[in-house]
Amino acid sequence: MVYDLSDCILKSGNDSFIALGYEYVKTYELDTYKMKSIPDLKFSILQTRLWETKRLIKWIAQMKPDVIHFHNLHNHYINIEFLFDYIKKHHIPVAWTLHDCWSFTGRYAISVM
Repeated sequence: MVYDLSDCILKSGNDSFIALGYEYVKTYELDTYKMKSIPDLKFSILQTRLWETKRLIKWIAQMKPDVIHFHNLHNHYINIEFLFDYIKKHHIPVAWTLHDCWSFTGRYAISVM
């Protein structure tokens, strides 16, 4: 879904950049930021949350986005509080598509109906 949205944005003449917590899907040809490979992620979860969030924030600062659209944020690969503090401080608008229950339960990465 995020790739389809990015394609639409690009076709409209705007820039689009994608940041992934780790690569579990095809490599995308556009400017894609990958925090970690799956083995690296599993090896260094605590380090990832702090250091990789700082690296992501540096990347966001370079891209200077007009808006950030979140799809999937889980605390095992990002320090959400640190990231949100940065976004708030820099007044970057956010859209967040809720694909699962994690964002409001903090526990469940799947939706149960």
